Amino acid sequence: LYLKSSDVAGMSLGLFSRLSADKDTMIIQNLKISGPYMDVGGQKIAGALAGQAISGNVVIKGIEVTNLGVQLVGVAEQSSSVGGVIGNTVATLLVLDSNVVHGVMGLYGVSASIGGTVGTTPSPAVLTNNISRVGFEVKNSRVDVGGIAGQVLSNRNITGNTYENGGITCENVASNSFIGGIIGVNPWNSEYPISHNTNSNSIKVSGTEVYVGGIAGFLMGTKPGLIVDNVNTGDITVSGVGKNSKAQVGGIAGIYNVYFGDSLVNKGNIT
Repeated sequence: LYLKSSDVAGMSLGLFSRLSADKDTMIIQNLKISGPYMDVGGQKIAGALAGQAISGNVVIKGIEVTNLGVQLVGVAEQSSSVGGVIGNTVATLLVLDSNVVHGVMGLYGVSASIGGTVGTTPSPAVLTNNISRVGFEVKNSRVDVGGIAGQVLSNRNITGNTYENGGITCENVASNSFIGGIIGVNPWNSEYPISHNTNSNSIKVSGTEVYVGGIAGFLMGTKPGLIVDNVNTGDITVSGVGKNSKAQVGGIAGIYNVYFGDSLVNKGNIT
């Protein structure tokens, strides 16, 4: 499966461009996508299964993506969202359950939100029991990168997800880049749990004003939600670029502002 943005100008990129359940429920399950390559270019939204979920309740379960290749070079727009399974969602509810993605994503000179499972969730999303084995290479870009999700703007449960056998390497990333083993950035209050997620991959970042965490780069939740039983065992290495460089780095989160957290474990080295 070879997908090139210039061949489908103005459309979301994926095996399916958009998923629409209208006011009903759509279920896509037990599908294997082998060797997809996405040359995203200036395309805003892309995923191996689908670019975007746009209406109704969309359930994506048991999808296996193997040998994924993604490339964004130079001309991707600021709102670009790229995920191993789906780019983003504006549907009533998106459920991503027990999906597995293996592959690599490369970003060079762009601004984007990328995740091993989903790029961005502007609308409510449930992320449970997904496994990402995606390696990320980022250079000269402004990014939200997460082993599972790049940018979580509206979440329900984020539980039981695993990022393993991959790794995140970001070189000379721009200010306000957020990098996490599970979530790049989750800046909105949520009353739903983020729990039982595990990252075992290393994260290496160089840049100016970056936020890096073993679980999340930025984690917010002043409503009475639960941030519990998350574990990071991956090493984190962050170095500054420029005399005014600064970084916020944590074994769990670079920025951590939550109502309640418990049983949060970091076993990775931070340098």
